[in-house]
Amino acid sequence: MFENVGEKIKKLAVILCCLGILGSIIWGISILGVSDRYNDTTVAGITTIVVGILGSIISSYFMYGFGELIVHIISIDNKIKENNVANDISKPLVEDKPSNLPVKKVDEEEAKILAEGGWKCPDCGNLNSKFISNCICGRHKNDK
Repeated sequence: MFENVGEKIKKLAVILCCLGILGSIIWGISILGVSDRYNDTTVAGITTIVVGILGSIISSYFMYGFGELIVHIISIDNKIKENNVANDISKPLVEDKPSNLPVKKVDEEEAKILAEGGWKCPDCGNLNSKFISNCICGRHKNDK
């Protein structure tokens, strides 16, 4: 039931579009059949047909597009899974430290935090401000 959901949504969009168009035409003709000459019911009947057809088409486009998105997301997900199996996935995708920051800038920021009373954890190397008494690794700043 939940396999190929995107394709099922696309088929449902086409079916609902056809039913909406057919229903709008039938409903509009039934409104037109009530009048014996041109009056307000004629305008209402024609409006029902036109708005119903346009509404069915537009709403079906959105539903069909949603189905397409699901199909493509599943396809991308499958390609990623195939890539991970084919490639060596033991390497981390993200480095531990950002390599795009210049070392000088990192050193300047560290010096600034330390000058303001901050402290560097001897266990994990995390830089903490003076207001933090426990590092993220659990070590207290006064522990030796």
